[in-house]
Amino acid sequence: MAIEEVRESSLPLERTFSLRSLLGARVLSKNGKVIGKVANVNIDRKTMKVQGLVIMCSPLFKRIYIDQRYFERMTPESVVLSIEPSVLLRGKKVITHEGQALGKVRDVVRVDHSNTIRALTVKPLFRGEFSIAIKDIRLIGTSVILRENYHAPASVFWKRKSG
Repeated sequence: MAIEEVRESSLPLERTFSLRSLLGARVLSKNGKVIGKVANVNIDRKTMKVQGLVIMCSPLFKRIYIDQRYFERMTPESVVLSIEPSVLLRGKKVITHEGQALGKVRDVVRVDHSNTIRALTVKPLFRGEFSIAIKDIRLIGTSVILRENYHAPASVFWKRKSG
């Protein structure tokens, strides 16, 4: 059955889609990695425009909120972001430029709630945690790789007792 339209200057119906169709849609990062599925759509009460999405991230079933300004493209099937969400760095391995593992990212220290990273808190396997400033990070990919001039705290490295 056809829908009878009552409108003046809004978009034609065929150029829109239902918010309900977004629920469960895949969410892809800037580089095309699937980071989760849309769990909720948040609407501004006054303007009635989409303000952001709550995303259920796999495999940890963690929920994150992504502001609409980070959307690059949105269809009923998927949402493509213009960023790699920094909060998803938790659990990534941190290694020196020489390939030595220092631990895993325990927390991401950001500028307010933005995607801008200030520092990473790293937790070695058997030692206390330490912080790494963003200036000391060379590359973020499947792992976090540190710059050549970064010197990790001595307590991070496992020392064999002599004797």
